[in-house]
Amino acid sequence: ATVTALKPSESSNTAHIRTLAVGQFEQDTLGLSQKLQVSLSRLHPYFTVISQRNSPEAFVRGSITSKSVDLTPYTIERSECIDKECHKRRKYQLTCINKSSSLNALIQIVDPKNNTILFASNERASMEQNHCIDDSDAITSDEEHFALLSDRIAQNFADRLVPSSVTYKIELMDKCDIELTSVQNKQFEAALNALEENRPDKGVNALQSLSNSIKSYVVEYDLGVGYEIMGRLEDARIHYRTADVMITQSSALINKALNRIEQSIDDKNTVALQIKP
Repeated sequence: ATVTALKPSESSNTAHIRTLAVGQFEQDTLGLSQKLQVSLSRLHPYFTVISQRNSPEAFVRGSITSKSVDLTPYTIERSECIDKECHKRRKYQLTCINKSSSLNALIQIVDPKNNTILFASNERASMEQNHCIDDSDAITSDEEHFALLSDRIAQNFADRLVPSSVTYKIELMDKCDIELTSVQNKQFEAALNALEENRPDKGVNALQSLSNSIKSYVVEYDLGVGYEIMGRLEDARIHYRTADVMITQSSALINKALNRIEQSIDDKNTVALQIKP
């Protein structure tokens, strides 16, 4: 079964921040600070980017700490026909260049009232390009490389400030621990199929009906999975705990579910703080 959830941002200290201003970065000949301002402006409702004159709650500052371009020549072997019918070919060496570019920047979010650093990140972006002398396209210029890398750094930093969507798989228990009637078995199998097919509402309804009539830790566990898929984490925790009480031996799946659901509830509460009203 597949679950999609939100994970909290990396910058827990900025959860209370609603307004940001971006200053001019040091050693910035690439317009990184302006690009970051654009990327941050897309983060509404998490943050609102305003002018420094309007007393922002936090200030973004930074500097480009290094940038480099390395050119490494190498050769490759190719072949060409030496007669019209191409019965014979000759091999030859072709000169090529590997172009490797990197850009590094230190970006900080600061509380302007006391100059406290709320969040900091050393951002790095790199790219490579291979070009041979017979390529029809020209090798990309240094300016184009650094423009792409600064775009990447601006977006990567902005992404760190907001919750991110994650998808993960949960294993279902597909063999019931008690003997089921023919009708109950069909109901159980239909419920599992519904959960696997991303129909948790249908699967939960079927499993809840079984839970009301039988006592099975497998049904309780799978019911917990269904509620977890639906995002009803507290309900999922109840059924995982019920399954844990009902089972007589240790279960790796149930133990994993109990740990996961506690972390998921913590993450959900943190995300709620990070989402601005």
